[in-house]
Amino acid sequence: MKNNLQLLYSVIFTFTLLFSFFFFSISCKQIETQSVCTLTAEQMPEVRGFRLGMTLQQLEERFPGYCMVTDDTLKDEDLKISLRVSDYSLNSSNKKNRNCSEFNYHFINKNQYPDLNGVSGVELNFNKNYLFKFEVSYEHTLDDQFRSEYHDKTRTALGLDQWTNWKLSESKRDQYDKKSKTLFNVTTTSKKLACNKSSVTTKIEEYSSNVRKTYFPALILEADLKAVEEEKKAVEEEKQRKIYLKDKEKYKTNTETFRP
Repeated sequence: MKNNLQLLYSVIFTFTLLFSFFFFSISCKQIETQSVCTLTAEQMPEVRGFRLGMTLQQLEERFPGYCMVTDDTLKDEDLKISLRVSDYSLNSSNKKNRNCSEFNYHFINKNQYPDLNGVSGVELNFNKNYLFKFEVSYEHTLDDQFRSEYHDKTRTALGLDQWTNWKLSESKRDQYDKKSKTLFNVTTTSKKLACNKSSVTTKIEEYSSNVRKTYFPALILEADLKAVEEEKKAVEEEKQRKIYLKDKEKYKTNTETFRP
């Protein structure tokens, strides 16, 4: 009887170990199949002609006359530029060539830039002539299906389907519109993909009232500014080190050939 119990316990223990190992293997396989984004800021996709790392000179080339680059703007550590896209432009000929830092808003005529079709505005954040963050806002919609498909379709359009470490977040707030005298329940749904010292976020805000629901989609790309600065510093130090070694070798040659 005792031997039979020992045999039963042994069988149960063996099966327990086998099942534990089986489920552990499945868990490890699931972890391995998760693909974490490794894109750097420079490798992030371009969106409507904007990309991380863009300079003010490149912005000026894209929109000639709308924003004039000066020495001060190149050194500005917190330069914010807002582009408003519409059917008309408030930048008349005598108001062009304006300093980028003197005006918060620059109105862009979308008829002159077909690639901005469907865009309502772009918020640009520069630090020392480096675009480290920008947010593209798209025209609002009343389509409920658009809301449910926006995140996945945007991810596919940007070529980011291979990365699986997207994080979903949601927040709610109330907002009162004085003009229409309407209280809106605002729900913001975001999906963020954290990459190598950079990130991309798809965002959609739902404004809901007793009458209707309106959706405002947006896309945000951002670089880790501190990491960017450290990388620039490392590149500059390496450049100076090579110059030093070259000068050192030159000095060594001169001393060897020196004759009193």
